[in-house]
Amino acid sequence: MSSKLPRTVQREIQAILAARQEDTARIRAEAARLAEEWAEQQRWDLLCRARDGMGCRGDTVVRLPDGREVTIPCPLADSLCPPRRRALLVSLGFGPRYADPTRERMLPVIGEAVDLFLAKLDENLAAGKGLWLAGPVGVGKTAALAYIAALAWSPKRVVLYRTAPELFDQLAHEGITDALRECPLLMVDDLGTEYDANWPLSRFTQLMDWRWRFRKSVCVTSNLMPAQLARDERWQRVMSRWRATVTAYWQDGEDMRRPEND
Repeated sequence: MSSKLPRTVQREIQAILAARQEDTARIRAEAARLAEEWAEQQRWDLLCRARDGMGCRGDTVVRLPDGREVTIPCPLADSLCPPRRRALLVSLGFGPRYADPTRERMLPVIGEAVDLFLAKLDENLAAGKGLWLAGPVGVGKTAALAYIAALAWSPKRVVLYRTAPELFDQLAHEGITDALRECPLLMVDDLGTEYDANWPLSRFTQLMDWRWRFRKSVCVTSNLMPAQLARDERWQRVMSRWRATVTAYWQDGEDMRRPEND
């Protein structure tokens, strides 16, 4: 003979079971979130190791704490993680002050120019097309170059950055190196007319002529537009080459640099 549980007891049991189901679902959701965070960290670690090795290591199978296995593709084609991006920009010569460039900090004209260049990056580099960012001091020209470098660089697409004085000094002492000739994207920061006749302008002209003939891209910043620089006859040959391949933009504005807090 069977006896039926009272309704009040049945309701209590159902409430207990429902609470356990909710707890189980909550625990599973939390475990899934932690597993995803752990997998993302593993992915960044793999990216850093692959970048350091300068080569693809193929897909990697990672076992998550909940027992699942996920396949992480080689991340060499992905964007750099923040620590590696900062290390890259410092090593290129931008220094710590330009190691964290962001699109949000750019003034309108420079931001639009950067967006248009990066939107067709592969096409621009294949055609040897470049960018000329001009404007007064402190409007974010160097930071824009750093932003482009961080997104454009890869082991198979080397970016070189030089301030104009550094580049002219290198040309004077080392001549035109293979790296300066062959890198897919050369960045020249703060180009102007302030260099006297002793600077190796002829070597600079030879370098840019070679890069123009072999469709190697150049990004330049200056306080002058190309037409203004071309008024100096020493620069006319280079400006003639760049006229067809380098898109120039002028950004007005006040110096955005502010005194640092003690």
